[in-house]
Amino acid sequence: MSAGEKAGAKKHHPRKTLLIFCLLLLIGGGLWYARPVGLETLYPGIEPDIFDISISRSYEVRDYQPRNLRIATGEPGFDELLSEWKALRFRRPLTNLVLQAIPPLATGPSGPKPLEEGMVHTMYILGIVHADSGEWNAAGLFFWIDEWSYTGETLWGGAVNLPLKLSHGGEIGQILGERLWDASTPVDS
Repeated sequence: MSAGEKAGAKKHHPRKTLLIFCLLLLIGGGLWYARPVGLETLYPGIEPDIFDISISRSYEVRDYQPRNLRIATGEPGFDELLSEWKALRFRRPLTNLVLQAIPPLATGPSGPKPLEEGMVHTMYILGIVHADSGEWNAAGLFFWIDEWSYTGETLWGGAVNLPLKLSHGGEIGQILGERLWDASTPVDS
């Protein structure tokens, strides 16, 4: 190999190394982003004083039943609910990064799904209010039949609905929805 060929080979080597390093960095960042996370990661710094949860059931299109549950710090069930929410571990799909960069692509839960016999069609929203200021925090955790999502921020500071994955998410959501349904009260129409 001539001296010129050796010099050419050395020039390509740093490029390949940089390319491999960037690829490993992207893979590592993707794995870190998709790791299981809880509410403390989805909504950093939030310490709820009040849970405000809306639940609705629809067995058929015309059978809509809304309810509400509001529990404040110190009330029975608050600590149990808080620890249960904090124990949930979600995975964020990498596509969320695209949805945060291009919000019009986010459409919310997928279209209508057929209800299986015995399946409860529920949706609930976790709203967190700070009792000291009465300020409503825009935190939202949603469950729709078997899909989870949350309200995240776009790169420009707006809000967007982003999907979440949870192992046995449909079962966990339905069980939790049943318990919250039983504890909630009907909304006056």
